[in-house]
Amino acid sequence: MIDSFAFPVLSVIVFVPIVAAVIILFINKEQKDLIRGVAITAAFIVFALSLAVFVAFYNAAPQAAAAQEAALADAAAGVPVIGLDEAEGMDFSNVRLIGTQMFDNGLAFEERVPWVSSLGISYRVGADGLNAPMLLLTGMVAVAGVLVSWRIEDRTREFMAFFLLLVAGVFGVFIAMDMFLLFFFYELAIFPMYLLIATWGWVQLREYAAMKLTLYILVGSVIALIGVIAMVITANNFFMGEGAAVFEAAKLAGVIPPDASTFSFDITQLTLAGENGAFDIPLLGNVSFARVWFPFIFIGFGVLAGLFPFHNWSPDGHVAAPTAVSMIHAGVLMKLGAYAALRAGVQLLPDGAQVHLPWIVFLTLINV
Repeated sequence: MIDSFAFPVLSVIVFVPIVAAVIILFINKEQKDLIRGVAITAAFIVFALSLAVFVAFYNAAPQAAAAQEAALADAAAGVPVIGLDEAEGMDFSNVRLIGTQMFDNGLAFEERVPWVSSLGISYRVGADGLNAPMLLLTGMVAVAGVLVSWRIEDRTREFMAFFLLLVAGVFGVFIAMDMFLLFFFYELAIFPMYLLIATWGWVQLREYAAMKLTLYILVGSVIALIGVIAMVITANNFFMGEGAAVFEAAKLAGVIPPDASTFSFDITQLTLAGENGAFDIPLLGNVSFARVWFPFIFIGFGVLAGLFPFHNWSPDGHVAAPTAVSMIHAGVLMKLGAYAALRAGVQLLPDGAQVHLPWIVFLTLINV
């Protein structure tokens, strides 16, 4: 795992905008220059940190890639990555860890803190090749968004506070390595987006556009959440039954924590379950779990990405939104849906993605 910072840089990136938003709400509304100063300072801080993360990650990427290639070579040669004979009475002959280990080893700046342990929920964040560029993009748009909103005079304090909360939510989705945490930040981003459009948007359209956007995205997120919960339950049943050896081996290998629960929203643990066939079980005749549930996750998150034919909210949202909100809407927020679809759908259910690839290509080509 890559880690070149002496402090939790990813958490700082998320919580700086939140802290700045709270500070702004306590500033006298007439002190608009101070409000703008706090907002632009927070935006520049998260931009600088996201740039540092991006540079540090890609500078260390060759070493991580070399380690992953060595692990792949060992796996191909039948060399065990760890001494899996440490647990008596467990048959590890069919356990597959290499894909999960490659994902886990490729994570940078990882942080993990137990949150709701009884439900398998943790505050776990990290950066990899999929989200590092998106962090940098979000930092750039955050700075540009504050600057382009510099002359807003109507309720400046509230506008800047909500804009920073939106930025924090977007950052949180990108760095989340726990599916519940991802949904938490996903909804956090929707709330200020609604308020920004409904309050500061184009008068003739803002309330309609804000409500339409929010309803579309909430319905999509509920559909995706159903798919994720189905994955978590299926993975739990697998680890408690035929996948018990897989679960034990992953603990010995350090892929998952020693105190990990079989019921977990952790992305690494769900990747482990998928790699070892947990999502290949038949549900509808010969149709596998992955094939049935992949559309739920891909379409659910695809709504935010403007996936055809669930894109009707987007034109109204762009027209009604203030300039800064439209920037983050088009530049980052819609990418949020595509990112979540890739992270939760393609990474965790690759077999389902492969089967449904033709219609995915068809719908995305229509979008283009």
